[in-house]
Amino acid sequence: QMYKRYFNISNKYDEDINIKLVKMYMNISDYYTAYEILKVILYVNPKKGDEAYLMGEIYERLNKFNEAIKLFESIVERNPNNYQAYNELAWFYLNNNKQEEAEKIFSKLMDTNPHHLIDVYDNIGNRYRKKGQLEKAYGMSNNASRLREEMFNKDQELRRTRYNPDTQKNYLK
Repeated sequence: QMYKRYFNISNKYDEDINIKLVKMYMNISDYYTAYEILKVILYVNPKKGDEAYLMGEIYERLNKFNEAIKLFESIVERNPNNYQAYNELAWFYLNNNKQEEAEKIFSKLMDTNPHHLIDVYDNIGNRYRKKGQLEKAYGMSNNASRLREEMFNKDQELRRTRYNPDTQKNYLK
């Protein structure tokens, strides 16, 4: 029934039109209608990626943090290299007072790719800033800055070692 409601005039399901509808309803803060349409899109094509992020945003607006967590946990499970999904998951953990789980994500990203962790810290800091939680925003920005500095220092040390004539002999062996 619900699927039939979202056919366009030609009686053919058109995903692009429906995504535009979702965004339109989100723009006018009708998150429930956007949610219903997006649910159909994800039912028809569950492998969609960007739509999952829209669903995450809708869940956030509807204060359905547990559903958002489940959504992004399933994305991370299917694609463990998707740092954007880790970013979203960390955000929803923090919003659901699950600091320990968010810290696990930060630790995993630090081990696999610290550059992604910097992006995650920056993104979460920006989200806190938009919510007016400036102390938390400052903490996340501080984490990103500290990590950038550490990585820069490591890179400089590696360059000094690599291009130093005294150590180059050992490096080439």
